[in-house]
Amino acid sequence: MKKGLLYAQVVLPLPLDRSFDYLIPSSLMKKVGIGKRVRVPFGKEGKVGYIVGFSSRSPLPPKSVKPLGMVIDEEPLLDERLFELSKRLRDYYLCSWGEALEAMLPTSLLPRKRGIPFSSVMEGPLETVPSLNEEQKRSFQEIVSHVAQERPATFLLVGPEGSGKMELTLQVIRTCLEKERSSIVLFPEISLLRREEERFRRRFGEKVCSLHSQLSPLKRYEIWMSLKKGNGRVVLGVRSAVFSPVQQLGLIVLYEEGDSSYKQEESPRYHARQIALMRSELEGCSILLESSVPSLESYAEVERGRYVLLRLSRTFPEKHPPSIRIVDMREELRDQKRKVLFSKELERKIAEVLKEKGQVLLFLNRRGFSTFIHCRKCGSTLRCPNCSISLKYHFEPKRLICHYCNVQEKAPEICPACRESYLQYSGVGTERVESEIHRLFPEARIGRLDADVAKSARSQEEALTSFRRGEVDLLVGTQMVVRELVPQGIPLVGILSADTLLNRPDFRSAERTFGVLSRLMSQAARAEGTGEVIIQTFSPEKIAFLADTSQDYSAFYQEEIRSRKELGFPPFGFLTQMTFSGKKEEKVTSLSNSFKKSLNRLKQKKRLALLGPAPCLVYQLKGEYRWQLLIKSEKPIGESLRKILKRSQESRAVKITVDVDPL
Repeated sequence: MKKGLLYAQVVLPLPLDRSFDYLIPSSLMKKVGIGKRVRVPFGKEGKVGYIVGFSSRSPLPPKSVKPLGMVIDEEPLLDERLFELSKRLRDYYLCSWGEALEAMLPTSLLPRKRGIPFSSVMEGPLETVPSLNEEQKRSFQEIVSHVAQERPATFLLVGPEGSGKMELTLQVIRTCLEKERSSIVLFPEISLLRREEERFRRRFGEKVCSLHSQLSPLKRYEIWMSLKKGNGRVVLGVRSAVFSPVQQLGLIVLYEEGDSSYKQEESPRYHARQIALMRSELEGCSILLESSVPSLESYAEVERGRYVLLRLSRTFPEKHPPSIRIVDMREELRDQKRKVLFSKELERKIAEVLKEKGQVLLFLNRRGFSTFIHCRKCGSTLRCPNCSISLKYHFEPKRLICHYCNVQEKAPEICPACRESYLQYSGVGTERVESEIHRLFPEARIGRLDADVAKSARSQEEALTSFRRGEVDLLVGTQMVVRELVPQGIPLVGILSADTLLNRPDFRSAERTFGVLSRLMSQAARAEGTGEVIIQTFSPEKIAFLADTSQDYSAFYQEEIRSRKELGFPPFGFLTQMTFSGKKEEKVTSLSNSFKKSLNRLKQKKRLALLGPAPCLVYQLKGEYRWQLLIKSEKPIGESLRKILKRSQESRAVKITVDVDPL
């Protein structure tokens, strides 16, 4: 540090868009440095912050400036490029600098005196590298030509499950290692990472390490510091591993790049794909986006010439596409005079497949037994006391549960409002489906996979493995079962209510429904025989289009992109969602309307479109009222919006949440 600089500028991991000056004691002069963590007096207990600068003067009176408590790190945890990345993260996602730095470092990152190995090394010889087919070779040559010449590019690799995308990735990573370049491979879920981890270790041995939240704080610290020293060259991780401090970064891979899990739900609400693009600019690395169903945003970048499209069409072994049957549940309702879980067609096919010792997968994107309970006499619905949603009935604990705040109540026998026994349990969840399957097919071995059953990545993987091994005849599940389950294909896949996906108040609902249908259909593709997919719906025309184009992404893309362009939604504009929340409803509505007035002054200059403010879909959440304002713009408006935020955040009674590029 230069002589004469007496004050350290420190940012804190709080939603405060400013730095704080602290006096540097003479005993710490040689220890302080940009990017190091320091313990500082702040509030009653103090805080850990990050040094982002120094100065010889402070605007505060000298006697009011408090001294630094201690310097935690012997050396900065982030190098210059990652430190610059923290600034870009702050500016793009409109968070504080302290929040950006906190998001980039593993939680509980404390130095330890005792060391442990940073990776588990596979014993025995490394795996033999298989030959690539012609399709893979063409894609391989395209990618490595950029890696070898250090010409960064972004590739979109599209291919069905089983087409060899991961093998291609492994061989590109091997080339990176030969060029002394490191790689980061991201997975949307830890369960998928665990499934592929052994394969990476067989191929690259001690060069591989995994970095994710299920590791102990000690393990994460040792891995982080080892990577910083250049020891690990292939990092496997989930979303936050995009910040890994690898040296000589040559490649970032996002497996299933369109998955919503790559979007962080807490501040800073970053998307791993966007951070990868930022790192590519800073470090000159290439990006490989892989998917069986790419996001519309990425495919649009191909059409604009910014991404390079690579395709793999063949699967190994070759598989026959499934037959698709769409059942109009309106006709079932007319024929059976009541709502039913299973159409006659689906029930008949389940019986046939089970009789032939085949397996069945049933998909429903709702958990629980009943999705709402209402009184047939007074019409009231049992709702969460903290959130503006109905309580869900779960049969196993025999309790009503809120899926947002997790409040639980004993299931009543009479209506709390009118004190009459006319309560009706309506709506269907996976628990109800499982119960009905047990009644219809008592001899079948039945499993269920949802958030109630699989409370961890390990338990989720165990349930999937049991199904793959044939230990379960029929599996009922939510989104957790959308991934590939059985290599040889599933004889029957039943989608019980495609409408629950399609009829969401979300401009991406068609895209998400298309993605789920495509992946479920790929699970019914079989090498021997023909699998079958039965889709139950009350919207057969729309679902039929999505199902028919599921094997032809370009047809779906052309239809959907027209709608996006007409409405100015991504990829033809930028969205920023503002959420205002607080205990007092009138203050929430007042600040949201005041914020809109401030934005109205920018409308002509920045060409903005403002939607709202209006109550959120879940208007009350965990006891707080919520309003939202959606901003559509032709370009990012971070700098202008930050100025308005600084003025508006003076109100402590209302919290303002900013979500740039919301999903």
